[in-house]
Amino acid sequence: MVFKVDFFDKFKIKDASYWNNRGMGLKNREKFQEAINCFDRSLEMNPELIEAWFYKGNCLVELGRHYEALECYDKFLEVDQSQADVWYNKGTTLLEIGRYQEALESLSKSLMIDPNDAEALYNKGLVLMKLERYYESLKCYDMALMIDPNDAEALYNKGLALTKLERYQEAWSLAINHRDSKKS
Repeated sequence: MVFKVDFFDKFKIKDASYWNNRGMGLKNREKFQEAINCFDRSLEMNPELIEAWFYKGNCLVELGRHYEALECYDKFLEVDQSQADVWYNKGTTLLEIGRYQEALESLSKSLMIDPNDAEALYNKGLVLMKLERYYESLKCYDMALMIDPNDAEALYNKGLALTKLERYQEAWSLAINHRDSKKS
């Protein structure tokens, strides 16, 4: 039996968890503004329900409201700094708005918690490229590729980093080896 969300409204089951769950359902259906409204109601009822800050931040990013999203991630991090995904999302949001040094710090904190996160390594490499720290970005791409050898974006950006370091032969070999591996 499938219930519409309004089914629960009839029974007045409206605590903070209800609004948080409803917000998550709306977020999953890409109804981001409606989801944000639910997360706000959840937080009004229970400001301690910090995952609502995280999900609200994610919805705000989807709507291009990066500065508001950062406020949400910071609210979460005031209470709990142990979640790699919150640091990661804060870092990628900072990267989006060009605050590279802060993005680097957030992504580094994410990787301290989860050092095997290939996406965090890749994005840290992007930030380091923006900061013109090519050798360090190369290390990040190498580590990401150790975790996911088929990550085409990491391979591409590794080639860019090698080019910036004037290691043209290695960049060329990387491209040829990747092309040849696609043929087999």
